[in-house]
Amino acid sequence: MRVVLQNISVGLYLLAKQAKWVAFLCLLLGTNVLLLAQKISVNTTSINTDTDGHFELVYTVEGENIKINNLQPPDFSDFDILDRGQTSNQSIFNMFGNRQAKFVYKFTYVLHARKAGTTVIPPMELPLGRGKSVKSKPVRVSAKQGKKKNKQVIPDEELAFIRVLPDTVPRYQGEQLVVVFRLYSRFKQPSEELLAPPLFPGFYAQAVTLNNSFRGIEKVNGKDYYTYDFAMYALFAQRSGKMTIDPMETKITIFQPQFGYQAKYSPRELIIKTKPVDVEIKPLPQVNKPPTFNGSTGQYKLNVTADKREVEANGSLTMTVTIEGTGHVKLIYPPILDDGNGFYDIMEPNVKDVKLEWRDEKVYSIRRFVYTIIPSAEGRRPFPKVSFSYFDYETEEYKTLNSQGTMLTILPGKQRAEVQEKAYKGPDGLYPLSATPNHLSKKTGWQLYASIPFIALLCLPMFILPFIRQRHIKEMAEKADVIGRKRRMATSVAIEKLKQAEVLKNKGDKPAFYNEVIRSIWGYLDDKLGMTTAQLSKANIEKVLSDRDVAQTHIKQLLSTIDYCEMALFAPVKNADQLQQTYDRAVALISDLDRELSYAEKSEL
Repeated sequence: MRVVLQNISVGLYLLAKQAKWVAFLCLLLGTNVLLLAQKISVNTTSINTDTDGHFELVYTVEGENIKINNLQPPDFSDFDILDRGQTSNQSIFNMFGNRQAKFVYKFTYVLHARKAGTTVIPPMELPLGRGKSVKSKPVRVSAKQGKKKNKQVIPDEELAFIRVLPDTVPRYQGEQLVVVFRLYSRFKQPSEELLAPPLFPGFYAQAVTLNNSFRGIEKVNGKDYYTYDFAMYALFAQRSGKMTIDPMETKITIFQPQFGYQAKYSPRELIIKTKPVDVEIKPLPQVNKPPTFNGSTGQYKLNVTADKREVEANGSLTMTVTIEGTGHVKLIYPPILDDGNGFYDIMEPNVKDVKLEWRDEKVYSIRRFVYTIIPSAEGRRPFPKVSFSYFDYETEEYKTLNSQGTMLTILPGKQRAEVQEKAYKGPDGLYPLSATPNHLSKKTGWQLYASIPFIALLCLPMFILPFIRQRHIKEMAEKADVIGRKRRMATSVAIEKLKQAEVLKNKGDKPAFYNEVIRSIWGYLDDKLGMTTAQLSKANIEKVLSDRDVAQTHIKQLLSTIDYCEMALFAPVKNADQLQQTYDRAVALISDLDRELSYAEKSEL
């Protein structure tokens, strides 16, 4: 019995000892698997190069469940990274019945030694947690001095810069001048933030939306630059002479690629301020200037349509005049219509700015004028003739566009026919031969003829005719006074434009909204003050309003509103979302200014 127990004890001892070795082997195998699960290698550990050349390092990271975001790249501070790339591969396999995934990442660097000498590139390291990590081997780089000079860090002025590219040909006053702000960068896809936009004093400015800003690669001073057009404006000079495009200040961020699961970038910020650019603006010639010319410069098309070809006398019809061309929309004034020596009564037009288009490297403006026309008598006469004059900068001569002489049929008005019938027909419906109808000549108890009311009515024209003549003279003078007519219609035209701005506000179209508001304000000031386009500037507006005793609070509110709209229109202002406040302020300002200016005009009279 003792022998049996002894044999059992020895067996258990040997079994425990064998299990211990099995556990130890399993632990060792698991540790080796763990250690082999994450591995980093490099394609070489020793490199000989010179300062004129470059070399390539390829780091391979392989294993299971690699947290690539924790990967710590080597320190390349003594080298220029000319290029880099990253590839990945995944494979699936079974181990002891378990489905496993193995990942392989390769990181490639193309490096250039900045200086001669021996440098050791530290290992690439991947932390595993609990103080453990895997590393690649360090790389020893021996660089000799090359024949060329050492490459230095690219200075800011060579890393990126902005050029202002206006048309070099001298322009006429009011002619379209396209200005491009082009960014030159040594690296791809920089970002820009406008800090101080140009205000273009003395110009009407229209921003152009760019669909594709990349312009290609251009060589400057022997170096290749990526070029981007990040801002473009169409300018229209308000006066002649030497004019200056103010500087633009921009923050440019150049992104240098860094390391990670996906490409990460280290930004390098630059503050770039462009230089002022002078342009020469030629005055418009005075020779052969037509009397209907009102300042439009460019190339235009005229289109006239009417809603009717037949109309009754004293009835109304609508005639729409559309003008399209390369001039600024503010310089397209209502064309002159011939009223046929007073035959037509022509109302003030309703002005609509249809749209602005960028095509054929130019901005095209389309403006529409809707007239209400009332003929005074029946007959067949041509529509009111439309004349629009402009200066063609290509041929350097004045041109006038005229509408075609389409005929209009005017029928007798119903009201007039009924009056004639009642005045001349007898009670039986027949026209009597006598001058006075019998039913009017019948004797009654009281007769109008020879009575005091009859004599008063007979003398009434003698007193009314002078007033009618005076009113006719006044109306003719008002029609001839184009400036006065614009002044009287300034408020209604501005309010109509602000209605369009309200529509844009409701749509949330910020650029179009601020553009419409500022155009409404400038158009109102232009019409109300009767100033030429060359005189219309903030300084002159402030002086003229002060001379007319407009309250300083209203003047300051006006200028601040213009400044805010310009900033919101031409710069990416982050808080440019005060659409309702801007709209309410613009409506209130126009009402207050109209009240004060109208009071000042009455005081002068």
